[in-house]
Amino acid sequence: MEMRLLLFPALGTDERIFSFLGEIPGKAVFHRLANPSPEDSMATYASRLAKELNVGDGDFIGGVSFGGMVAAEISCQRRTRGLILISSGLSSHCINPVAQRLGRLANHLPGRVLRSVMGSQKTFKKVFGSDQPPLYELARRMLDDSPTELLVEGGRLSLSYWPASKPLCPVYAIHGQIDSMIFPPEVSGCKIVSNAGQGMVVTHAAEVTRFLMEVLRKK
Repeated sequence: MEMRLLLFPALGTDERIFSFLGEIPGKAVFHRLANPSPEDSMATYASRLAKELNVGDGDFIGGVSFGGMVAAEISCQRRTRGLILISSGLSSHCINPVAQRLGRLANHLPGRVLRSVMGSQKTFKKVFGSDQPPLYELARRMLDDSPTELLVEGGRLSLSYWPASKPLCPVYAIHGQIDSMIFPPEVSGCKIVSNAGQGMVVTHAAEVTRFLMEVLRKK
């Protein structure tokens, strides 16, 4: 059976966030996130995605930011070859307290205002760096295509994720040195990328690709 790498995007983005990565061996699946319901916990949301994708012990699973947290919960429920965290963590504990406070405030804003905050020049500079206009445009297009329900309920889940167990597989992590939104996860061997922030899957795609290749060779 061909090895699969399943990767979930960050909140407010989609599979286009992975378009800067180089060629990856095996079958790479960049899965657009479904809308959580107001009744969902991270456990129920992840369980539904895992069932939809038929996640099994032959798969590597991972994601960026919120997508990595979703993958982390799936790895607590199902055995896989490995969990890959890209600018992400194993629980809400990884989120910078300042970002947590801003996130809670943002989740009480009307959808139009929330989009305005997430799509502001200030937010894009924080994620991608101060001089990346082409990336800002890509981010704006992905945000425009993201359902408001996903932004609101996904934001809620990202701030209230406290897993009941640990992943049932090895955990691999890569994190930006200057990421001000999420702290590096407490994972043995976490790779720190110099001068990279929360958006490093785009701004430092070559380093992320090399990291993925190294992990996949461990199969």
